[in-house]
Amino acid sequence: MDSDRIYFRAASQTDADAIQALAQAFGCSQSQVVRFAMAEWLSHNFVKRIEFAQVMKEVKEAKGD
Repeated sequence: MDSDRIYFRAASQTDADAIQALAQAFGCSQSQVVRFAMAEWLSHNFVKRIEFAQVMKEVKEAKGD
């Protein structure tokens, strides 16, 4: 899995600063902070977001978009 690279850019300077602070606090890289944060976000949100996307697709199809 290490060969599959995903490039990340923080949404704001505040987010970038928070990632840097967490990396320093835990003695790890910023990449590791983002990796663990994404894994946590996916575990809480993946199914909800897929279901939402499916509903939105159905709504658009019903409207004829």
